Amino acid sequence: MDDLVKFSGGSQPPLSSFAYEAQEGYVRLIQTRDYRTEKYKTFIKKEYANKTCLADDIIIGRYGPPIFQIFKGIEGAYNVALVKAIPNEKKLLKDYCFYFLSRPELRFYLEGLSQRSGGQTGIEMDCLKKYPFPLPPRQEQKKIAEILSTWDLAIEKTQKLIKEIKLRNKGLAQRLLTGKKRLKGFKEEWETNPLEYFLDYTPRPVDKPLQNFLALGVRSHGKGIFHKPDFDPDMIAMETLFVVKEKDLVVNITFAWEHAIAIASKEDEGGLVSHRFPTYTFKADIASPVYFKFLILQPSFKYLLDLISPGGAGRNRVLSKKDFMKLEINCPPLKEQLAITSVLETADNELKLYENKLATLKEQKKGLMQKLLTGQIRVKTN
Repeated sequence: MDDLVKFSGGSQPPLSSFAYEAQEGYVRLIQTRDYRTEKYKTFIKKEYANKTCLADDIIIGRYGPPIFQIFKGIEGAYNVALVKAIPNEKKLLKDYCFYFLSRPELRFYLEGLSQRSGGQTGIEMDCLKKYPFPLPPRQEQKKIAEILSTWDLAIEKTQKLIKEIKLRNKGLAQRLLTGKKRLKGFKEEWETNPLEYFLDYTPRPVDKPLQNFLALGVRSHGKGIFHKPDFDPDMIAMETLFVVKEKDLVVNITFAWEHAIAIASKEDEGGLVSHRFPTYTFKADIASPVYFKFLILQPSFKYLLDLISPGGAGRNRVLSKKDFMKLEINCPPLKEQLAITSVLETADNELKLYENKLATLKEQKKGLMQKLLTGQIRVKTN
């Protein structure tokens, strides 16, 4: 690679030269985080801009994790954590170089070297320079870059659409679950009742198994239930555990304040939890588990959980099970719950459709990169 690409490390200007608004005589200081967010824009005096790049230049994240992230799209002065890749454009097109450096196989190779270097998390530049770089003719380079850019465009459009659908779904759920938007045909007044009106506390105690078993936990931030398969019974001191069944409401009382609450799915059926994960069942003639699946994920519900989890932080903030059942919920009759659920599930299914499409596009691009950038598949240029 050293014959085709030169690498120029960035520089670190003094902190005293930093400004956080654009002004005359200053340029953008590019840091790794700037390729993820625009929140932390930093500017420096032009006299300190020793290493600069254009928006179409190839920039590499030198340190990790993860190391060797490949970027472009920002013009300015790049800092010491970044490296500019400068292709020999007499032989190598910049766009083709960008895609070759973006290959997952190359990043995995460099990550493996980094992990063997006594905990170092930076790029082994000497190894990068020696990495083999099979080079097709310039016309074929151009064609390959065009093919891959077509996938990039499709990925970018799909990501934008997913972002828009998520925003739409969030607003739709907020309006439907608060009654600000009513579905056609429903005019009955909503009632405010404590959770105990909708739920029954339903513990199912069993003796701790003698053999490995499926243990369950509840993630914070509304991320749902996770599995710990083949859990060793010797890893837990308690002699009594509790069975979870599909459609149970499960709360992690230690981290409820951090939104650790979920509805159990069919895949969770039969898993075991400790007493720190009380389980509740819904009264079938009053409450829909799927409706409550959407309701408990609302920020307003997280706020209620926070109120009944007194203490400082972490394990000192234990939810009061008594107060939990007394939380007051404004809720429509069951028929309207089911109608709202149908609308929100349809919206969610549309989101999943595009998320699956995005995953497919990324996988297709990965496969194309592997074949096109190694010569396994050749493209016609005439």
